[in-house]
Amino acid sequence: MTLDFDSSIIKIKGDADQWGPFRFSFSSAIPSGTAISSVAVTSSLNSSDTTSDLIENGSVSHGDDYVDLKLQYPGSSLVGYHKLRFKLTLNTGAVQDFDFGFVLVEE
Repeated sequence: MTLDFDSSIIKIKGDADQWGPFRFSFSSAIPSGTAISSVAVTSSLNSSDTTSDLIENGSVSHGDDYVDLKLQYPGSSLVGYHKLRFKLTLNTGAVQDFDFGFVLVEE
């Protein structure tokens, strides 16, 4: 699997229920002079969707070249390495997907 960010792991544990906000920069990944006009972020664990469990509802926002979001502890049944996928729509109409790995959920 090829990931689009430098190797990095965000760790979250059950001793807190909210994590973030985290900022993901796309300044060197999108063409110069373009801006993010909308974004969708999803998460998965072993190919199973965990978006509603891991990403805090309503927490995703963006600027011209970044995305902010908050995470939440999804419960001990979803311990493991979650992958985040960012689907960016740019002001040119172009759509680009980026993968971040991983969010490590621990008990």
